[in-house]
Amino acid sequence: MKKNVSKIIILLIIITILVLFYIFNNIKYIKIQSVNLNEEFVLKKGEKATIIDKKIYLKVEDFIYSPAPAGTQSIWSGLDVKYELNVDGKSFENSYYSDYNVIIVESDYKTYAKFIITNK
Repeated sequence: MKKNVSKIIILLIIITILVLFYIFNNIKYIKIQSVNLNEEFVLKKGEKATIIDKKIYLKVEDFIYSPAPAGTQSIWSGLDVKYELNVDGKSFENSYYSDYNVIIVESDYKTYAKFIITNK
């Protein structure tokens, strides 16, 4: 009887360790940068930048890399950076309706984008 209880306890400990190992290896850590207004910064998918002394953050949601095939014309480039701009708790999919401009300075539209946030 004691041997069975010991085996069950050891099995439960092993299962617990494996579950914890799985959880910690699958947690996505979000990198958060603090930057100044009018300062260039680089973000990757899922990363966030906050503006120092303001209630503003920018988070990269996704990259779109779908250029038109060579030799064809398109009305859209097929390249985009999807981001969330949050100002004082209000979320924007682009900066058009906010009091700030989000400028994409550079991007490969696959892994990173370089931004500047300015006053309008």
